[in-house]
Amino acid sequence: MNPEFISFLDQIESIKAGLEAKGSTVWFRGISQSAYNLSTTLQREVNKLTEGISVSDEERNSLLRQYGKLIYWKFQSYARSLLNSQENTKYGILFRMRHHGIPCNIMDWTESLTCALHFAQRAWKPDQEAAIYILDPQALNGFALNRSEIACIDDEGLGNFPSRLWHPVSIESMNLPTVAVLPYHSNPRTIAQRAMFTLNGSSLLPLEDQFDGKLVKENVLMKILLPSSICESVRRYLRLSGVDEFNYFPDFEGLSHKILLDLDNERETTRKQFPHLFSKGNTGADSGNKA
Repeated sequence: MNPEFISFLDQIESIKAGLEAKGSTVWFRGISQSAYNLSTTLQREVNKLTEGISVSDEERNSLLRQYGKLIYWKFQSYARSLLNSQENTKYGILFRMRHHGIPCNIMDWTESLTCALHFAQRAWKPDQEAAIYILDPQALNGFALNRSEIACIDDEGLGNFPSRLWHPVSIESMNLPTVAVLPYHSNPRTIAQRAMFTLNGSSLLPLEDQFDGKLVKENVLMKILLPSSICESVRRYLRLSGVDEFNYFPDFEGLSHKILLDLDNERETTRKQFPHLFSKGNTGADSGNKA
């Protein structure tokens, strides 16, 4: 196996052991281009909306809040009949939005390095650098909530922090920090991906720049680069581990992606096994059928 990939795994193991030794858990996030920052899809949407025009931070913040509400209510109005009873709550709907790419103030993480690598390689081009982010969620909440524990969401207000204030329909303050939260595992994707989430409050900044950059300075948030030279090694590792799209998207969308990819692979295997059938000189005529 590629020595660089082995070195990467050793580095992850060392960081994980260090965090666990001080009582923290470890969250991962894989990205296919190392230049991507840790902005939520809602932040990116507002950035696109205001690109090229002059707006104050206060106006952008207001757009962040109002746009979040608008998108949430629109999704909810159409999705109610499609949701199971466990998801039909304010945060259950928000988590479902995130898993289908709808802009919102949630960023997904995973407790599984393999899952993070899968997401990193989905759109990883072999000539580009990917990355894995590592987060200490307890330390993040030490900054955000002055309590080094993962926040528990509860629609009835029974959790260990006032989660209602962070929901798009309720956000009014311009001073809500990003928090690490334990989600409802109310749909198959959340369970399969061992999903965890950070919940952005009112900041316009990507996570790495929030809290005056202290998350990065104090190794609460770390970025491990994946050089292009290990792209194929990562994909080989995932294949050997039996990982494919259906593992993390256990629904018809994931199944169709898996089958189509399997067909591509089988087509390529067939071409290699029977090269004479696909040579340029083969016209496809069957001499045995000539009259």
